[in-house]
Amino acid sequence: MKKKIIAAGCSMLLFAALLGGCNTSKKAAEATTEQKDATVTVDYGKGLSDDGRLADVDPAQYVKSCKYKKLDVAKDQVTASDDEINSQISALVQSFTVTDRKVEDGDTVNIDYVGKVDGKEFDGGSAEGYSLVIGSDTFIDGFEDQIIGHTPGDSFDVKVTFPKDYQTEELAGKPAVFETKLNHIVPNLDKDIDDAFVETNLKDSYGFASVKDMKKQVKERLSEQKQYNYILNRIVEESEYTEIPENLVNDRLDLLLEGIEAQMSMQGNSLKDYLTNQGYEDEEAFREAYWTEAEDSVKMFLIVDYIADKEDIHVTDDDVNDYFHGEDISVYTNVYPDSYINRTVLNNLVVEKVMAGAKIK
Repeated sequence: MKKKIIAAGCSMLLFAALLGGCNTSKKAAEATTEQKDATVTVDYGKGLSDDGRLADVDPAQYVKSCKYKKLDVAKDQVTASDDEINSQISALVQSFTVTDRKVEDGDTVNIDYVGKVDGKEFDGGSAEGYSLVIGSDTFIDGFEDQIIGHTPGDSFDVKVTFPKDYQTEELAGKPAVFETKLNHIVPNLDKDIDDAFVETNLKDSYGFASVKDMKKQVKERLSEQKQYNYILNRIVEESEYTEIPENLVNDRLDLLLEGIEAQMSMQGNSLKDYLTNQGYEDEEAFREAYWTEAEDSVKMFLIVDYIADKEDIHVTDDDVNDYFHGEDISVYTNVYPDSYINRTVLNNLVVEKVMAGAKIK
């Protein structure tokens, strides 16, 4: 959250989300591939000019009308709810641990276990670092209940009996013992996250001074993200277009495929492996499946460029510094070309311009 992760908008490289619509923001991370570790490079600046606009494209040729001035915006559309804030905080603290209290119903715990029947280990009965929600009924009846009351660091036996209709015939109806170690409890928003927790774990990384301050900052950042997403989607959906050039759509698909190929190469796999595993006969089938999403991304680029031209918006060095809050951006410029970074900042400047003229009700 505090650390800047650039997101230049839909389809620049959405490996994980696979072009999941215009739902990125300057605070939201795209799934990116670090070129320095990949045998396949990714041309992040593909189809872009140095200033971040689509290269050699006059957006007015393809945008028939663009409704972006004086938009009526419902406040709840661009304001984070309490549930969204709590969900974000819960996700934020998943990597931290609680070790100084007993497990209660509803807790998420991290455990190691070794299952034995008649004193012998059986296939599929052991795991390390397993995340389990107590009360989820994920495991055999009685297993989760026996973890309640233990403190992280405890080692104990969990004794259960497999159901008579258990799918593994040799285990059906048999008593089993699971030698279990409770490693830690995942922080719970209501039970564990207080000012002391924030001070110890979150202040240095995220700048949170207290629980109240954390919720305030998270709300601001989530609301900013919702604002960004809402405005981009709104102006794209409410505009009219002529036929979108196929070469622009193919540029977006090329970049997506390059990203996937680079990601696969780091894992020792190939683009063909990925396509096969995802059920695509070949690259053309993949392109066909994601053509509409890529076309929507091009529309977003065209709309942003169209408004930038109309409002005489151009990215300056000061704009880039403001976007990154004055941080050292070399970590990004070592991977992404200026055109990509300028695209990211241009998207944000246009959204801010549209939002400034909107009426929030």
